[in-house]
Amino acid sequence: MCVTQALSVVERLEQKMTVDELVRLTRPLTLATAKAVAAGNSGHQDDIIAAANMGRKAVSDLLRGCRVCVICFINFVAEMYHVASSFFSVLTAFFKVNLSWAFLWHSFLLWLFEKRTSVIRDSF
Repeated sequence: MCVTQALSVVERLEQKMTVDELVRLTRPLTLATAKAVAAGNSGHQDDIIAAANMGRKAVSDLLRGCRVCVICFINFVAEMYHVASSFFSVLTAFFKVNLSWAFLWHSFLLWLFEKRTSVIRDSF
């Protein structure tokens, strides 16, 4: 039984899960709670055992779902980090190129201004 559960956990972790699917996993827990209340009212041992098994399965499925969501979130964050770092390197290269052009343009404008002022100065 433990090997089967471990394999089902591994199979489940390879899948992706949305928030809606995680919310759907809370429904069996609600049903198990209602069944436990009914079993407590009836007092029959069979009802109590069935409610306990149902609750155990609902909790384990919910925990597996949470684990899948966490792994999906970690993968998403890693992908976004990769995209952001790539974007940062592109921006850095862009600004380096533009800053060098801006420096050249600024130098040219200073040279032109100096030439122009010297021409104006020489004309007086």
